[in-house]
Amino acid sequence: MCTSSKGKKPKILQDFEFENSVPYLDIQAFEKGNIRQFADKTSSRLCSEGDVLIVWDGARSGLVGKGILGALGSTIASIRSSVTKNQYLLSFLELQYDYINSNAKGTGIPHVNPDLLWNITIPIPPLNEQKRIVEKLEQIISKAQSCKKD
Repeated sequence: MCTSSKGKKPKILQDFEFENSVPYLDIQAFEKGNIRQFADKTSSRLCSEGDVLIVWDGARSGLVGKGILGALGSTIASIRSSVTKNQYLLSFLELQYDYINSNAKGTGIPHVNPDLLWNITIPIPPLNEQKRIVEKLEQIISKAQSCKKD
C-alpha cells in the first residue's frame, strides 16, 4: 500500500545551482522553504512536487509536508501510496505526528520507528470521498488560520 524512499547525501552538493542540479531538501528547506544548497540529480534520491515527505531523523521526526522537485536530504523520506491521494495521506499523517514523534526510536538521534509507522491503520475511503475530505479539511484549516491572524 505505501512505499518509502529515504534521502541520502549526494556526491555533489554546492551552495549554488549548477547544470543538472536540483534543490537539496534538508530540514530548513523542508520546514521553511529555505533552499540553501543544490545537489546533482544522478547521485541523489529525488522527490516530485506533491510527494508526501516525512522528517525521518531528529527531534522533529514524524513531521510531514508536501514535496517539491528536489533531492531528498539524509534526514527526510518520501512516502508514496498506491491507494490514496497524496493530500489525503498527508492530512492523515499530520494527525499522527504526536504519536509518531513521541514513539521515536533511538537514543542519540531519535528517528521514526518504522514498525510503528507501517502498522498505523489508514482508513481508506473511495477516491472521491478522499477528495471531499481533503477539501473540507483545507476549508477548516483556512478558517482557523484566518482566526489566528485576527
